[in-house]
Amino acid sequence: MKKAVLQFLFISVVLYGSQIENHADFLKKVGLTGRINPQFRSLSVPQGNFYTAAEFDTAEGVILCYNQSTEDLQLAMTAFIAEDTLVYFCCENQADMKGKMEQKGINLANVRFLTGNYFIWVRDWGAQWVVHDDGTSEKILVDYMGEDCALALYNQLPGGLHIMAFSEAGGNQMFDGHGTAFSSWYEEYPFSESEEEIRNVYRDFYNVEQLVFLKPLKKEMTGHIDLYCKLLGYNLLLLGEYRNDADAVQGNREILEENCKTLAEVRDLAGKKYRIERIVMPQYKESQFQGYVTTLSYVNSLIVNRKILVPVYNIPTDEEALETYRRLMPGYTVKGFDCSKIIEGGGAIHCITNNVYSGNTAMINELERLSVRATGL
Repeated sequence: MKKAVLQFLFISVVLYGSQIENHADFLKKVGLTGRINPQFRSLSVPQGNFYTAAEFDTAEGVILCYNQSTEDLQLAMTAFIAEDTLVYFCCENQADMKGKMEQKGINLANVRFLTGNYFIWVRDWGAQWVVHDDGTSEKILVDYMGEDCALALYNQLPGGLHIMAFSEAGGNQMFDGHGTAFSSWYEEYPFSESEEEIRNVYRDFYNVEQLVFLKPLKKEMTGHIDLYCKLLGYNLLLLGEYRNDADAVQGNREILEENCKTLAEVRDLAGKKYRIERIVMPQYKESQFQGYVTTLSYVNSLIVNRKILVPVYNIPTDEEALETYRRLMPGYTVKGFDCSKIIEGGGAIHCITNNVYSGNTAMINELERLSVRATGL
């Protein structure tokens, strides 16, 4: 069954390579809907002392999966990242892509080509990385109908691998690197699992002691947390904000304010409050996909080492959003990338990237230093 679905998806990529597939349809077709396989406890789990890497941890590299419709965006991102960090670029015609990168002056010394034709939304079907005290790292893959695709890619990368029988998309998982995770809770899905069961999965596979659920945005294609909330550091949260009712789908402005109140009550495992900063959410756009809107988000960004890649949309609030990141993340290079086309598919920069963490991954923001920076104490 999985292979049949996978073949269908590959055909879709070939036939519609010039278009971005509706993100919501992709998630449903491959089964990334947040369900638990009842056999998950029989699968192998990481052993010993480990933590799940946070996006702001020092990364070895970033994965991008080529799609013709987003070639310009992906090459621009590769050029920026590869200045000082590895880019794992997945494509079929590597010689052709290498030539295009050479023409654009991309630092090919920091580009590693991976074989295969993969779905562009690699954040969702890609791996989370856990790092052990002894310096080794392992990959955690979720269980979904295209897992053969994920295995084909991640077997090309070093480190052990576990299949996690919980079909949650990576865009709906956010880790602080110190035992706390955040996620949207899909109230509209007919979950048979309890919150307790899901928390147990996070504990066993991610070594997460605290899982915080927030409310997803209405009519947004994915329901994922990475469209409205982001961890910028160990206890520094960035949350979207609709400033006018007219900018939001009815109820979404209130949802974000309710999420802000929820986050204000959360403490990290050291007992400290999270600092919550807000960033403007642009006015939504009507979508070609029935039942959804196009949710413009500056939160769907990528942190990779000392750089931040921010989606922009050629609208007046772009520069304000970039300045918000620069103010909150001094010492980082912040750059905007035009995502006005890809966002119509329901995602932006964070959705099409996946960080890779080597065994010697070190925290950029360790608990003591980041607590000082985030609280100002």
